[in-house]
Amino acid sequence: MDILKIVSRENFLQPSKPTKVIYWIGMLGLVGLIGALVYATGGTKTSVLHLFYVPIILAGFLFSIPAAMIMGIICGLILGPWMPADSITGEQQSYLSWIIRTLIFISIGSFSGFSSYIFKKYLREQTDKYSTDQALGLPNYKGLENIFKEYVEKYKLINVLVIDINNLKELETAMGAINLDTLLNKISNNIKSLMYSDVALGYVNNLGFVLFVPSSIDISKVVERYQKHLELSHVIDNIPIYIESFYGVASYPEDGGDLALILKKARITIEYCMKRFVQVGYYDPKFLDSASSNVMMLHELDKAIKSDALSIAYQPKINLITGELLSVEALTRWHHPELGNISPMEFIPLTERTLLINPFTKWMITRTLGDLKKFHNDGIKIKLAINFSMKNFMDPSVLDCLIEKTKEFDIQPRYIEIEVTESSVSADITEVSRILQAFQDLGFLIAIDDFGTGQASQQYLFELPINSIKIDQMFTRSLPDSKTGTAIVKSAIILGEQLGFEVVAEGIENPDQFDKLIELGCTVGQGFGIARPMPPSDLKKWYTKRSTEISKPVNTNKEEASSEKLHTSKKTV
Repeated sequence: MDILKIVSRENFLQPSKPTKVIYWIGMLGLVGLIGALVYATGGTKTSVLHLFYVPIILAGFLFSIPAAMIMGIICGLILGPWMPADSITGEQQSYLSWIIRTLIFISIGSFSGFSSYIFKKYLREQTDKYSTDQALGLPNYKGLENIFKEYVEKYKLINVLVIDINNLKELETAMGAINLDTLLNKISNNIKSLMYSDVALGYVNNLGFVLFVPSSIDISKVVERYQKHLELSHVIDNIPIYIESFYGVASYPEDGGDLALILKKARITIEYCMKRFVQVGYYDPKFLDSASSNVMMLHELDKAIKSDALSIAYQPKINLITGELLSVEALTRWHHPELGNISPMEFIPLTERTLLINPFTKWMITRTLGDLKKFHNDGIKIKLAINFSMKNFMDPSVLDCLIEKTKEFDIQPRYIEIEVTESSVSADITEVSRILQAFQDLGFLIAIDDFGTGQASQQYLFELPINSIKIDQMFTRSLPDSKTGTAIVKSAIILGEQLGFEVVAEGIENPDQFDKLIELGCTVGQGFGIARPMPPSDLKKWYTKRSTEISKPVNTNKEEASSEKLHTSKKTV
């Protein structure tokens, strides 16, 4: 491959017309010099005449068979009848000797030219393989680099459009590599049929289709054309396939001076679009700032996990009727020495997209179970809810960690609740159900968090081993005025009662919501109106004070009693 790079870079085997002229002048000069040297050293009888093979072979190597044959004739003529066999005595050579020598020169030239042709053909094939995607026949990244240089020189200003075909890995798993190539070829042909003239097309693995669009062509019209006419439905091996495409645009030289940087920015733009469910994006520097910030945040979070620099806050979950503390949900807090307090809404979703979520969850298990053991020793016999990600279920070491730490701290599994969100379950409900069932069999409790926000809530109730469901705070906050929210909360409570689940309302913030939930039959809840997340030491104080308040005589008026409990919770916090 190094030879191919050199050949491609120097263009040695495919010289331009001006270079060919220079080569010819140089070789003819060399022929004349060798002829003079032959005469000066004694004529054709001397071995010096073999130097003529050099320009003949060079002509075949640099040009073609006819060029090498012509050079053989020229060399033969230089050593023609007028060149003596012995320049000292004046002895002349025979015509037969001259003719045979010329024929030998022509043969050597023909062989050299033919060998050069075979060698160049081989190099071209290898260069094509090196710079072309073999499945699609389109320029790959190496090929696009060469085209990019030509476009920069020719057009000066270029827009680079990347068309990303989403979920290619999933399609390959479902269809197989051969069928995926068939699909990509269909898409490629469709893209070609919609191309404007002067637009170049290539394909880069793990990136997508790449188009170079000169600035003279309106890039917005190019994108619009593909949005409207790119075929999204295909039939492969009698299977209907629907593809989803995203478009990212970056420009030369505004967004970068080399192809790698421009493609990187186009990719960042596509990822930005995907997160916001937008199909088309044009690069903005804030995208790169965000991407760089995410990378830095992950690096810092990894350090924080290893150095135990994170902390845990616990949010109480109470019985809405009696005010009794039932359990706490563990929530991570991160105070960075330079960046300050970083919201879980920033770093948790980011962490869940990487395998860093596994060491993070292990750290959380160790820390929270240690705190739970201290709570129990202090007489606070509560349950603990820990949030799990989908990736946690795919890593046996995380699940082993939960079992080991439960034994290490001598905590019964019935005090530990595994919380999973609907979105994490939806990735593979069968596998998640199997794992959750195994943990429920060991005595752990299973809760579905953010219930009602997914697309298959009732399916989860049917297929998953569940102990409780947590009504998403979006519905709780709509109470008591929203008829829709009330209906959803009520239906969830009824389902829970009929199926034997505990129903927990999240996001309780005011007495009206509190009262409405009790009216609907919900007896368990949490939210800022009851208590904000707090460190372990504050939770002990909160529990002690609340226990004192609960032990006081209860107001017999139901509405006033519920409001007093909520008001007491606020004062306690």
